[in-house]
Amino acid sequence: MSANTQIVESFWLARPSTSVAPDLLGCTLVRQFPDGETIRGIIVETEAYGPGDPRLSCLPTANSSQ
Repeated sequence: MSANTQIVESFWLARPSTSVAPDLLGCTLVRQFPDGETIRGIIVETEAYGPGDPRLSCLPTANSSQ
């Protein structure tokens, strides 16, 4: 198995979410724990919303208690 060890730099993620999301498809997310255990998962789905998009679930609404 060939491993791609390229780490994503913060400037790459600092782009608009609507640009980053499609570029993440097929990337492998890696988490290495202090004990040496490593888990990996391939990103198969993303969502991205632009500023002010009403589909953004964290936007406050009139019915929100938060």
